[in-house]
Amino acid sequence: MRAPVEAALRLGRGPAAIQCLTKGRFDTRLADMAEGRSPRDFFYGFLGLVERGHDARFQQTDGAYDGFSGRLVHGCERLMSRLTGLSRRQHVLRELEPDWRDAATMISFTDHFSLTLGDVMRSERDHPFAVGLFHGLSDIENRMPAFGHLLSGGYVARALSGLDHIGFFGPGDRSEAIRRYGLAPERTSVFPFGIDTDFWVPGEEDVPDVPFLLSVGSDPSRDYATLVAAPIAAPVHIVTRLPVTVPADRPNVKVLAGHYFKSPLDDVGLRRLYRQASVVVVALQDVFQPTGYSVCLQ
Repeated sequence: MRAPVEAALRLGRGPAAIQCLTKGRFDTRLADMAEGRSPRDFFYGFLGLVERGHDARFQQTDGAYDGFSGRLVHGCERLMSRLTGLSRRQHVLRELEPDWRDAATMISFTDHFSLTLGDVMRSERDHPFAVGLFHGLSDIENRMPAFGHLLSGGYVARALSGLDHIGFFGPGDRSEAIRRYGLAPERTSVFPFGIDTDFWVPGEEDVPDVPFLLSVGSDPSRDYATLVAAPIAAPVHIVTRLPVTVPADRPNVKVLAGHYFKSPLDDVGLRRLYRQASVVVVALQDVFQPTGYSVCLQ
């Protein structure tokens, strides 16, 4: 497979015309993908850019900083994140500045770093075309603690003003954000997220001894409390890194800690569960974010 081989050379630090910014380490996932053990999901359009010969690079935006001063900055960022409900990582962009200073385009694929990108770019006279993609922009301030609104002082609206284009994963979120933040519609669009249909396919698996119900996902908009309380007698398997309280009178509900990026369950194992489950349930809260779309597509 040409894309994984060439894409492997474009992970991490380095200059490029198109800088793609996201969280998580993708080097091991790329190697697994080359061997058919992992899907193309959550590389967004990066692999397509590489396949078409574009000068693109995939950069990691999470993790700790180097050195004592870096650890101190990281500690302050984490404290402010707890107080405000906003993850602001300006220091990352400053560390990456040698890579993006001469770039044509920067694209952030995660909500809070998209805001960080806009906040930094609005103070830059000359900067690359800045694109921020959001999974659930209209829900960010709804999840902030009351004290966080006072501390942030309109941060979300200011940060959005620094983005040249704003992308959404669902039309409902786009419409609400345009209304709430007064965004010009021509500065916005819906990003057509998809999944790897060569990987997420039906297949023969061992039939479980007892039929079970499966629910997967770690988005904060999941409603596992309702699922746990539902009068279901069959075994219920929940795969998530979210805290889920299971009462003692619900012994049929089992929670396996997991997440797309950090999970003891790999992609092949998750696909096996999908194939074995009698029912797959995506329990959702009523939010603007198109939560659960990736699991539904898988």
